[in-house]
Amino acid sequence: MSFNYTDADFGGFGFSESTINTWIAIADFISSISITVVNYEFYLACAGVVTNLFHLLILLQKSMRSNSVNVVMIGIGVCDLFAMGFIVFANGLVIVHRNPEW
Repeated sequence: MSFNYTDADFGGFGFSESTINTWIAIADFISSISITVVNYEFYLACAGVVTNLFHLLILLQKSMRSNSVNVVMIGIGVCDLFAMGFIVFANGLVIVHRNPEW
């Protein structure tokens, strides 16, 4: 899936032709990167879940919970864990339902 931006996408801003061509090239580049990242999102989220579990294991030790900065880091870690866990769960459902023999 590729996005083909045109002059009409950037024409209403009063830019010159060379500026519009530059913006089209930038937009196409960003679109290609975002499509690639979405393809690897499941694997990055799996790695993030494992990493967050390790960080939370360290931060939840009794000596680490006494510092307010560490308590905030625990909250951030829990939020990240839920966000990435949802990505893993949702993409896992897509993978399972894509293969009907599972």
